[in-house]
Amino acid sequence: MSTVTTQNLRSTTTRTQIATYTSRSSKPKPKSVMLLLLKSKPKPIDWLRQRRIGDVGGGYGFAGVREIFALVDRVHVELEVGGEQLPWSTPWSDYSLLVSWSFWFVFFPKKLIETDDKHAKQQQQQEEMESRSAILLSFLLLALLLTTTSAQLRSDFYKNTCPNVESLVRSAVTKKFQQTFVTAPATLRLFFHDCFVRGCDASVLIASPSEKDHPDDLSLAGDGFDTVIKAKAAVDSDSRCANKVSCADILALATRDVVVLAGGPSYTVELGRRDGRISTAAGVQRHLPQPNFNLDQLNAMFSSNGLTQTDMIALSGAHTIGFSHCGRFSNRIYKFSPKSRIDPTLNSAYALQLRQMCPINVDPRIAINMDPTTPNTFDNAYYKNLQQGKGLFSSDEILFTDTRSKSTVNLFASNNGAFQQAFVTAITKLGRVGVKTGNQGEIRRDCTRIN
Repeated sequence: MSTVTTQNLRSTTTRTQIATYTSRSSKPKPKSVMLLLLKSKPKPIDWLRQRRIGDVGGGYGFAGVREIFALVDRVHVELEVGGEQLPWSTPWSDYSLLVSWSFWFVFFPKKLIETDDKHAKQQQQQEEMESRSAILLSFLLLALLLTTTSAQLRSDFYKNTCPNVESLVRSAVTKKFQQTFVTAPATLRLFFHDCFVRGCDASVLIASPSEKDHPDDLSLAGDGFDTVIKAKAAVDSDSRCANKVSCADILALATRDVVVLAGGPSYTVELGRRDGRISTAAGVQRHLPQPNFNLDQLNAMFSSNGLTQTDMIALSGAHTIGFSHCGRFSNRIYKFSPKSRIDPTLNSAYALQLRQMCPINVDPRIAINMDPTTPNTFDNAYYKNLQQGKGLFSSDEILFTDTRSKSTVNLFASNNGAFQQAFVTAITKLGRVGVKTGNQGEIRRDCTRIN
């Protein structure tokens, strides 16, 4: 098979070329898609089938759905073709997107559709009404995409191949946790970083050169990696399970276990992920939230991964057991602005405390707890801290100072049960982001290396 390049893809402007591109043995494997605004009337699937334009699915996700075809204003897709990563984000006004249940995306030139529509003139009169429904349909498409993905994951995935996988992982994680509490925040953060970059495929675990070489991943604690490696060894020690459980699933299970061990809620973990084969430092760029993000930036990044503002606020609550190196927030206590060296939204007494723990020339390896009250307990103290101006990052405190998110912070601060319930919902959704299933990816024999 010839190598497919980004240029080849962008020049795919005829039906023949598209058919050739999508019928090759190494099909492009989409990692993520972002739909922003639909531009035209949805077409029934039968309409597409009659014209034999591409693969219109008809699988699990499309049962009983007749109108899921739409034109989009902008598409962001990441493909894997023959081991090569092909990401792009572009206005795609000449193309339309069909989401298939099996997580494939097929592009069609708009002209193939518009020139063959015998009733275009009649439909023009309905454009105003259709444009309103188009926005709603864009959310339906994204919801369908996420739903069909999660449908391929299930809690009993290893029922016949490794029935005791959860107990094996839990035992290894518990032993590691008893050695050091850092196991909990390190593993939880590792899971988040993995899912937000190329999806939950354990690509963050691959040895250098890889994602872990990016500046945003250099601060990932070694105890998180060690937890997964030990859990993988425990699973593979059972002859029934050897090389049958993915590193991605082990990381997901270990994350649930550390949350429970730290006093947080237990929840069912969906399984069936496969491990990715690509991991680059460049792939991390602009995929992880930064300490200085405002609410709009946070919402945009989480939304691109199918997560709501409430999900984002709930997942931020994981900072209740988190830690950070001083350099990540030093600007807030030493050089915030020409008018104020200390961020005015930061509690003044807390700011002085931070200065004592993180002097100007502090060792860059020094890290402090993000929750100054109960740092070793997974609880809702994080939100109570925000109410007092004790959010360590600007991206933490903004959740309380911005009126659009303040009410949710207040709810979680006053109701630990509401926080925990929202957290379970959010981390379950996080675990579905960009997963590989079926024949995609692989089951890594060594979590740090591609087979």
